[in-house]
Amino acid sequence: MIVEFIGAAQAHRLAVEKDLDSLREVFFISARENWTGIDSRSVLKTYFPEVKSFAQDFTGAASLLSYRKAKELLGYEPRHTVRDILF
Repeated sequence: MIVEFIGAAQAHRLAVEKDLDSLREVFFISARENWTGIDSRSVLKTYFPEVKSFAQDFTGAASLLSYRKAKELLGYEPRHTVRDILF
């Protein structure tokens, strides 16, 4: 998974500023998409065939790690794509 330093800094800032019920939350901070640009379900079927079920919104080249919890609790939203970083 790729997240650029600006996204990591954004997530840290949001976590410090947010008044959460717990001081011990763990978040995945990632880009919206995987770095390959290949359909993520295909990647998982090839390399992790034991994975049989997927979230309904897990489509296209979505990141293999969900940042949904960070979005819901912190308001985190990736600002840049993998293509912004690599190309």
